[in-house]
Amino acid sequence: LRTGRRSLRQPGLPREEAIKDPETRATFIQHLQDLRDIADQFFSIFEELLHRMPFGIRYVAQQMYECLLSRFSGDDPGLILQSVGHWVWRNYFQPPLIEPDRHGVVDRGLTQEQKRNLSEIAKVVTQVVSGRLFGAENMYLQPLNTYIGDSIQRLGQIWGNRE
Repeated sequence: LRTGRRSLRQPGLPREEAIKDPETRATFIQHLQDLRDIADQFFSIFEELLHRMPFGIRYVAQQMYECLLSRFSGDDPGLILQSVGHWVWRNYFQPPLIEPDRHGVVDRGLTQEQKRNLSEIAKVVTQVVSGRLFGAENMYLQPLNTYIGDSIQRLGQIWGNRE
């Protein structure tokens, strides 16, 4: 696309061989860094604005946490908090991120590439919220696992912060 001429690279190369190409590798690494930075911005904004979430959602989450905590008193409160946070993410934050045009976030339709990019961001944030590292099903995102681990800890602090 950059040169306006057809690439001389073979389109059907296996992933392992394609990543050996220096230009492809540099582009891949840059995209992973961009994905990490965007997810990090999302968590920063989330941290700043969590207290502005509608009272009803916060109240339901608080009641859910307290109920689960009393029901499963022997379990780790951090895991229970993570479960409640995952519910809030799936039902309140994820839908407008994946489909912003359907939820009034944007006023025009998005291109397929923009939708794919939002989907990848949502995939990273979902991994953090669910408290899991990337596995074999998302092998190309496994280099982000160190970031995911750090972000899981950060999100736990955000969820647990009761200002």
